[in-house]
Amino acid sequence: MTDFVGLVAVVTGGASGIGAATARLLQSRGARVAALDPNTDGVPDGVLSLRCDVTDTAAVDEAVATVADRLGALDVLVNNAGIGAVGDVAPGTADTPWVARLLDGADDPEAAAEALRKLQPFGRLVTADEVAYAIASLLAASTTGTILQVDGGMTSLRL
Repeated sequence: MTDFVGLVAVVTGGASGIGAATARLLQSRGARVAALDPNTDGVPDGVLSLRCDVTDTAAVDEAVATVADRLGALDVLVNNAGIGAVGDVAPGTADTPWVARLLDGADDPEAAAEALRKLQPFGRLVTADEVAYAIASLLAASTTGTILQVDGGMTSLRL
């Protein structure tokens, strides 16, 4: 698919998990992509990597100016790190490095991971790629005012 050809996208938190998956997907669909992240080690190849803490307004202003200067525009913002947006994706428990770090802190990480999987209606965690596809779908359809739940059925579950 080439539905993002000619567009410049910024993905905050673009060095790991959902942000990195989204950056890769948008790039594969034709966008020129920049990733903003405090730790840029995991930014996908070919993506403009900018070290940025999104809680620092001056740093964000500088990063956005750099993107506009180096890539020529700014058409799409995926606010993966932080809160805000007009079209939202609400992921369930996603299999990301952040969740892995939480599980690694348990007394028995494998038992904790199995227990977490058993809590999910689908019996597994949502993947970062599944969330990235939902983000790209919202962007491609110019959808606004929507919350797309990518949670494996967790929101609809009645206990």
